[in-house]
Amino acid sequence: MFVISEQIYEILIRPIEPEIKNISPQNLAIIATGKLRYIPFETLYDRDKEKFLLEKYPIHYGSFNNMG
Repeated sequence: MFVISEQIYEILIRPIEPEIKNISPQNLAIIATGKLRYIPFETLYDRDKEKFLLEKYPIHYGSFNNMG
């Protein structure tokens, strides 16, 4: 149903999900750089839990300024 959203979730979120769960964040800060900035992370879909990332964690976007 959400094939690309699920694939991106599996690549970007699933590997770090144990760490995310371990700290039980009140919200999840996303600081994406490069082409990752164009991904709407809140729409990534966890097929195991049948939930979008936004339904699991409130999402907050931050920015990274490269001063180098």
